[in-house]
Amino acid sequence: MLELLPLAAAALFAGAVSSVVGMAGGSLLLLGLLGSYPSEAALPIYALTWLGNDSLRAFAFRDKLEPSVLVPFS
Repeated sequence: MLELLPLAAAALFAGAVSSVVGMAGGSLLLLGLLGSYPSEAALPIYALTWLGNDSLRAFAFRDKLEPSVLVPFS
């Protein structure tokens, strides 16, 4: 369980950078993952981590979401 702590810290940092700056968070997370895991494992971890990050952000700002735009992109 403790081996996932660096992954959680990297995801938190990347999400904060992405929220504040508006870009580069995903690249930072992918860079950190590729430095720690082989690419066969890093890419699925990246996809699931970023999906969770974006889902949490959508939930936090659910009152600002426009359903007519959200449905076609989902």
